[in-house]
Amino acid sequence: TWLPLGFKVLKKIENIVREEMDASGAQEVFMPMVQPKELWNETKRWEKMGPELLRIKDRHERDFCLGPTHEEVITDIVRNNVKSYKELPLNIYQIQTKFRDEVRPRYGIMRGREFLMKDSYSFNIDEESLQETYLIMREAYKKILDRIGLEYKISAADSGAIGGDSSEEFHVLAENGEDTIAVSDSSEFAINSELLLKDGENINSLEGKPSPDGKGTIQIKKGIEVGHIFKLGRLYAESMKANVLNSEGKASTLYMGCYGIGVSRLVAAAIEQNFDEKGIIWPHSIAPFDINIISIGFEKDENGNCIRYSNAFNTLRLGTHGDNMIEMGEDRQREKERDPNNEFIVKDPNGVEIMRSHYVPDCFRRLCEAYPNETFNNYSAIHNCLNPDLYIKSNKHFTFTYVLPRPVPVLET
Repeated sequence: TWLPLGFKVLKKIENIVREEMDASGAQEVFMPMVQPKELWNETKRWEKMGPELLRIKDRHERDFCLGPTHEEVITDIVRNNVKSYKELPLNIYQIQTKFRDEVRPRYGIMRGREFLMKDSYSFNIDEESLQETYLIMREAYKKILDRIGLEYKISAADSGAIGGDSSEEFHVLAENGEDTIAVSDSSEFAINSELLLKDGENINSLEGKPSPDGKGTIQIKKGIEVGHIFKLGRLYAESMKANVLNSEGKASTLYMGCYGIGVSRLVAAAIEQNFDEKGIIWPHSIAPFDINIISIGFEKDENGNCIRYSNAFNTLRLGTHGDNMIEMGEDRQREKERDPNNEFIVKDPNGVEIMRSHYVPDCFRRLCEAYPNETFNNYSAIHNCLNPDLYIKSNKHFTFTYVLPRPVPVLET
């Protein structure tokens, strides 16, 4: 179950993914999660997928499965609706809940049976067109991870149960990652370490060897796979007879690509890469709130209703969108700036420091300048964390503090 603040993080990531997919020229659809056995029989994956595919029967004893992926469904849609090469290239995506009956689900949303995923599928008339679409999607994934603010590597990978001609994985670097990748210390080269191992070798034996691209030496990194892109070629189109008429009026089998990125897993990956001993440090682009301001210092009428906010509160409130969530446009443009002379400092009710950040929004700087001699202790600010006691310490000796009654959970799985 995603609780309110964790759900905000999830939706922010989903929105970034959707914006970059739309910008790439892909079109969004929504396909059924429950899929008939007949489609999976066409590709012979009904048995090949093994117990990971959760099979169910309806009241008429017909066989279905909960979709872990949608190659069969989308190929069926395209073969019944696209008839000419003039309708290509076509790139279709969805953001939908998937289910894979993992033998050992673990680490909460890192590897659960049910998860939110963006999966897209491209259809092309030839290999050259497929390569063009593949590179567009590769660039879109880089933009997604860059916007979120994650350090990552793109590595050559095995295509696994999806199949196809070749594939690449997108790994968010994290010490707690499940995957081990070999990267060059002098280039962008990266590969799943298992693809480099020879019989009898262990992963540590790769450390320090010359990089296969001829640039530098290999370093071993731990990563979390958040995305995987495939050039499927004609694998699914041939087995499902997905054809169109080409420029010569002859039937031509389609070339396909598929591209997945784990929306909910990106939440887990962001946490694993951005934390300290005190807790989560959300990247600014996906923090559930930029700032949340609560005023407890205002004039009341005889019935206890607010009749006037303090000047300091209004200074902040008038620069917002009018609700509890402040999203300052200029701050978003400068989200990677850091000022060592200004700090957000978070303390628990016992005064123990649990987080600090050197990014201070301009609205607070302006407040310092407007009220240089005032101590603001009637407001609460939440920035990249959801912990009890938050204040700002700056070179202007500006304090901004209010103790919340209790910590607020980010999410629960």
